[in-house]
Amino acid sequence: MTTLRQRMIDAMDLRGFRPRTQVSYLRAVSLMARHYHRSPELITDQEVQAYSLHLVRDRQLALTGVNQVSSATRFLICEVLGQADRRSRIPMALTPQRLPEVLSRAEVAAVLAAPISLPSATPAASETYIAQHPARQRTSGGLVHRRLSAAATSARSPQHRAAADKRFPMAGTHERQVQRRPLSL
Repeated sequence: MTTLRQRMIDAMDLRGFRPRTQVSYLRAVSLMARHYHRSPELITDQEVQAYSLHLVRDRQLALTGVNQVSSATRFLICEVLGQADRRSRIPMALTPQRLPEVLSRAEVAAVLAAPISLPSATPAASETYIAQHPARQRTSGGLVHRRLSAAATSARSPQHRAAADKRFPMAGTHERQVQRRPLSL
């Protein structure tokens, strides 16, 4: 490992760069050095610009990829080599900004008025579920597990009671009370 590479790794570690970012930056700088067959510290600003143009035209790299190479080169030259005056001469590609698609009032109203198509949210499906699972009951907040009463537990066989005790160890012992307190401002 060269001293320049180690200095770049140390600088990235010091600034808290993520491991993937470090790998990407090191790869970008090493590919540029291989392209020119010399150390990255000897590459001029015109060569950096020509390399960026080569990435766009010849290799047809996306503009975000070109910006990553430019950022890696800027980091090397400005932060590691200490030549901050060269920052403005290293080009960054202008990437088009995507604007979010804004819905019209009518489209928003149509989305909000659309019925929920989840079968589990329909009352019939909920009632079917409750009928199939007698240990559950319906509340205003949805379906919750109901505490097994002593009468319901004693009516079952010992095998059923043992299985229920394993599945619901706290059933019948206590019931949680959720208290809603008003917010104090």
